[in-house]
Amino acid sequence: MLEEKNKVIWENIFSTREWGKYPSLHVVRVIAKNFYDVEDRTKIKILEVGAGAGANIWYLAREGFSISAIEFSKSAIKKIQERFKQENLTDRIEMLLEGDYYEKLDSFRNNYFDCIIDVESIICNSYERSKSIINKIYNKLKKGGIFISLHFGKNSWGDYSKNRELIEVYEGPISKTGFVRFLDEKDINDLYSNNKMKYEFIHLDEYFYDINDKIKCLREYIVCLRKLID
Repeated sequence: MLEEKNKVIWENIFSTREWGKYPSLHVVRVIAKNFYDVEDRTKIKILEVGAGAGANIWYLAREGFSISAIEFSKSAIKKIQERFKQENLTDRIEMLLEGDYYEKLDSFRNNYFDCIIDVESIICNSYERSKSIINKIYNKLKKGGIFISLHFGKNSWGDYSKNRELIEVYEGPISKTGFVRFLDEKDINDLYSNNKMKYEFIHLDEYFYDINDKIKCLREYIVCLRKLID
């Protein structure tokens, strides 16, 4: 499976590069809007799927939230553990699981998390597998809980896909990072829609690059949903 090839590629990335030290601005905005006013932040439970080297959970831990994470890369897990130990943040971790979140999500009980985060990790799974993962995520959220997910958009620099398939990107800022999927807005809606959830927003960012007098564009959807019912 291409998901297995992705594991090898990303293990190599995390074991050989300094990667992912600082959080996504989109994650910071959603967290600030929804949870900064909470009196006791330790009671807010946040999970990241595909945590990488831990940039987002590092930020969340520093802000006082209780965090859990799932990451398949041994090297990335080691980096998380070392950084959290150095900065005395280990007590903020509820669970740090190594493995495939398609399976490891079952380690958590339903209706448990206030927020779940995916920063361009689910896009490394097939469309149907991603749909199953997202439905599991919805089950793990409390009523009123937030899910934020980032996903690359069709017609981005490096995208040559025709349907919803995973492809290996050969040019642009996300080249050499394994197999990913690009979707248009219609497919984004199909992927994330569920009768338990409502959209808070779908936002499209476009990043333009001038390459030898030719303009290239990387398109990124930021999808945020709230759980309505258990």
